[in-house]
Amino acid sequence: MRDDFNNQEIYEKLIEKDNTELEHYKELIQKAIQLNGPDSRGVKNGYIILNTSYQRVVNTMYSAGYAIKEIKEIFKELLVNYVNIWSSESGYIELVKVISLAVLLGFNSEDIKTLEDRLVEEKFDDCIINFLIKSIDASWGFNGNNYEYSVYECLGDAINSVQVSDDLLKDYLEKKWYKIHKECSWYDIHKKSPELYAGYWSFEAGAVAKILGVDDSSLKDEQYYPYDLVHFEG
Repeated sequence: MRDDFNNQEIYEKLIEKDNTELEHYKELIQKAIQLNGPDSRGVKNGYIILNTSYQRVVNTMYSAGYAIKEIKEIFKELLVNYVNIWSSESGYIELVKVISLAVLLGFNSEDIKTLEDRLVEEKFDDCIINFLIKSIDASWGFNGNNYEYSVYECLGDAINSVQVSDDLLKDYLEKKWYKIHKECSWYDIHKKSPELYAGYWSFEAGAVAKILGVDDSSLKDEQYYPYDLVHFEG
């Protein structure tokens, strides 16, 4: 396991629960499409439910110690579904997470093209998003240095540093990361509903380290840092 807050049995039960929900709602979505068309409210609600399960199962699999290649296969499905629900009106933190995972899992520009098109369509020009996407797609056209939302401004010290060090990421992980996510639905879930705890991971810190080639040996055992993902090749 990569996170021993819960035992393997609890993680496996959560994964099983989410996989069951994924299959159930995939079937319901197909029926809703046949009855009411792909743009109906029921279909959109189904995609939102799928996203919740996909997001959690990726976290839980990583926490439980699953092979990264297995997680990558699930993430491919997550990415296809995510494009159906993303909008500039909501989900900024989730967007950063999704693109960070695309970086860490070695996805290419073709893999994220549909999501890129959605971002262009909504003129979503954000400093962190641009930084992450350009590491995948050098032709990405947005260059803005502003933040659509302020939550990740504190990570700007790392990506804008002439020579980023592990100290900057260590400070972000230890002093800032958990606090800036206090509005998230999963915040403090380890206290409220430990059986639903999927793991707390700063995928964006890992992506920054990977993109900039940070010597992260001192971060290997740092809470929230996805060390195995940063060093995944495949």
